Amino acid sequence: MRFGVGGCALEGVETHGGAAVGRELLADARLAEAFGFDSLWVAENHFSVDRQCASPFVIAGVLAGATYRIRIGVFSMLTFAHPIRIAEDAATLDLMSGGRLMLCFGTGYRPEEFAAFGSAMDGKGARFRECLNVVQKAWAGPFVHHGKHFHIPLPVAGTATEVGEVTVWPHPLQAAIPIWMAAFGNVGVKRAARLGYPLLPAALESIPELQAKYQLYHTAWQDVERTELPVAMPLMRVVYVAPQTHIAHQEAKAGLLHAYARYRRWGLLPNIGTDYAALARDRFIIGDPTHVIEEIQRYRELFGITYLICRMAIPAVPHDHVVRSMHLFSERVAPCLS
Repeated sequence: MRFGVGGCALEGVETHGGAAVGRELLADARLAEAFGFDSLWVAENHFSVDRQCASPFVIAGVLAGATYRIRIGVFSMLTFAHPIRIAEDAATLDLMSGGRLMLCFGTGYRPEEFAAFGSAMDGKGARFRECLNVVQKAWAGPFVHHGKHFHIPLPVAGTATEVGEVTVWPHPLQAAIPIWMAAFGNVGVKRAARLGYPLLPAALESIPELQAKYQLYHTAWQDVERTELPVAMPLMRVVYVAPQTHIAHQEAKAGLLHAYARYRRWGLLPNIGTDYAALARDRFIIGDPTHVIEEIQRYRELFGITYLICRMAIPAVPHDHVVRSMHLFSERVAPCLS
């Protein structure tokens, strides 16, 4: 089993200053590599003071330059940028990082983001599929594409220049950049299975909700009559380790209640209350090393998880406590789950 850490964002820029937050991100990247984590993830997000990450490929490039071994994961929403721009950014980052890029694509879910980018939420699934198709074509070589949303190349009005195939440079260093698909709703879950990509469910969901999503995913996977299994079974969870379980919950409680209040405002968890114990049950992996090991084993037995992304940076938890959590995880948790 492999472990990643993320998702990195510029949280705290407004209150602590951009330079300080940037230094913290770089320090965390170097520590994640030193502690033996397999990957470091950057998550795209727009127009939120709480979770600032408008340019994930830029941040990922900086983190890649500060590290040598650890893989660099980028959560990217395909619905807001032109797919050639995504293909170029990803290929460049893969080349400059020495072939360390991993990608997880999603459609986006917040109405204010769609409104700001002038993109309709209706039909976002079809747009997503077409964008993914363009990205894959761009990496493969010279191409043309004529679909519902994109015509590449598009004739230039007022000129007699005839534009032929488009060639995107550079090509990725990896022959095949690992791609996962993030999904919160059932439509996205089935899309990931039908297209043949590993599913990364939302980190917000409880174990019963995950059971329903994974069942739907496996059913849709079998419906297209595939004989092979997904190349990975990833999962993202809030993971926080302290010397004692009650201390871990004491330190994480306020920040997680704040974060989940934000998700309620975004309409993602309208039925979740403010009771921390109910919120944490079957949703967070928090405790001392022994408890965290037991919880991860439970997820592995239930869902066949092969890759866990640990969300350790919790709002309002001091940075030195987050570092302690990473250290405890690397020394006393990960070695027991190889």
